Amino acid sequence: MQALKIVLISVCVALIESSWFSSDCDNVEGEFTYEKFPYIVVFKGNVDGKLRLCTGTMITEWFVLTVAHCTAGLQASNFTIYRGDLKGGGVSVEKVFQHELYVPYENDLSILKVNTHTCFQLIK
Repeated sequence: MQALKIVLISVCVALIESSWFSSDCDNVEGEFTYEKFPYIVVFKGNVDGKLRLCTGTMITEWFVLTVAHCTAGLQASNFTIYRGDLKGGGVSVEKVFQHELYVPYENDLSILKVNTHTCFQLIK
């Protein structure tokens, strides 16, 4: 679990230091496009017959960083990851890595490993 903490901290530092954040990101009135933010994904799951929608960030072509309150108590088979339109084909989730010390409002982190290599265009 120590390795997971180091990875998550590294990702956060990289995001802060990277050029992903620019002054035009502060404009909340602009239109969101997946071409502009290709690393943002939506995942949905069926939980007891109810639809659960959450967002995440592709941190590699195999892993999505998200919040544990969206994955708590659920199996990987509950989720499908989408980029853009939810009507298209999604990517299945192979495994959910939830922070081992997660409780509501604390350690609210999960990483999802996808079943297949994603074709999402990530920022290089």
